[in-house]
Amino acid sequence: MGYSSEDPGHPIEHLLDGSSGPGATRWVSARPDAPERIVIQFDSPQSISRLIYEVVEMERPRTQEVRVEASTDGGTTYRQLLVQEYTFSPGGATFQREDLRLELKEVSHLRFIIIPNKHGSGSATLSSLRIFT
Repeated sequence: MGYSSEDPGHPIEHLLDGSSGPGATRWVSARPDAPERIVIQFDSPQSISRLIYEVVEMERPRTQEVRVEASTDGGTTYRQLLVQEYTFSPGGATFQREDLRLELKEVSHLRFIIIPNKHGSGSATLSSLRIFT
């Protein structure tokens, strides 16, 4: 797995620790206001049937964008699977869960591009990630 940054208190391993829901551990970018990238490289190409990820923001209002892309050629090119915006408000929406049913064959890399706040400041975050092959 490759990533562009991580907050030492919220490492990338938190994405895959099995914790989920509003109080789950989470990965958080170390660079506020910067787009981040997480790339999962498979040892051998995989068929992916389902992808679940969660986003939590309990401290500040913001709109985070998540793009999910897949590569079948060793990471040379990517095909966009999803672009989704999540709007958070501490007094309202603080948790979002995305559950995608897919029919992807021969995936060598899965890439997440996270824009932390489209209308202000904040840090990119994801709280859980599950990939079903």
